[in-house]
Amino acid sequence: MRIKDDFYPTPNGLIKTALDQFHFIQQIERLKVLDIGAGEGVWGKVLRHIHPNKRFEITGSEINSNFNKPIDYDHWVIGDFLEGYFARESFHYIIGNPPFKGVEKSIRLAFKYLRPYGKMLLLLPIHFMHTEIRVPLLTTDHRPKHIYFVNPRPNFTGGVGNRNDYILVEWHGKHSPYLTTCSSLAWDRKWKY
Repeated sequence: MRIKDDFYPTPNGLIKTALDQFHFIQQIERLKVLDIGAGEGVWGKVLRHIHPNKRFEITGSEINSNFNKPIDYDHWVIGDFLEGYFARESFHYIIGNPPFKGVEKSIRLAFKYLRPYGKMLLLLPIHFMHTEIRVPLLTTDHRPKHIYFVNPRPNFTGGVGNRNDYILVEWHGKHSPYLTTCSSLAWDRKWKY
C-alpha cells in the first residue's frame, strides 16, 4: 500500500550507517548540504548528531506543505524539487530518500546543483536499476562511485515488513571517471539517539 504524498521516513539507524560511509571535506568552513524529499528532516538531524563539530548549512526540499522546517535545517523549501528552486545554488553534498515518482528527473536535476567535487548519496528502491531508460544514469552519464545493497530491508511504515530491496547510490561530481564498486551495507535497526 502506498502512503499519501509518497512519504516514507527513513529509519535513523539506516541514515547513520549511510552517512558514516561518506568522507566529508575537512578544509571547507561551512559545508552546503541539500536533502531532497526531506520529509520530517531526519537526514539533517542525524547528520548534525554524528558530526557535531562540523559546520553544515542544510537545506531541505519537501513537496508536502504539512512539514514545517525542522530545527536542524537552515533553509526549508516547500514545493516540487523538479520546479528548479535551486537554480542559483550549488551544494557540496546532496543526500536523502527522494520520492520515487520522478526520481530519474530528480537525480539529473540534482547533478546540476552538485559542485564539481561534491558527493551525492540517495536511498533508492533496487528496481531503480532495472529500467532501461535509467541505464545511462548508472553507466555513462553519471557513473556512481559506489552502490550499497541495504541489509536488512528498511521498514518505512512500521507495519508488515517491506517486500522491496533498497540501495544507497553514491555519486561523486559531475563527471565521475570511477568504476562502480558494490558492497552490502548492514545497519542497526535499533540505533536511535
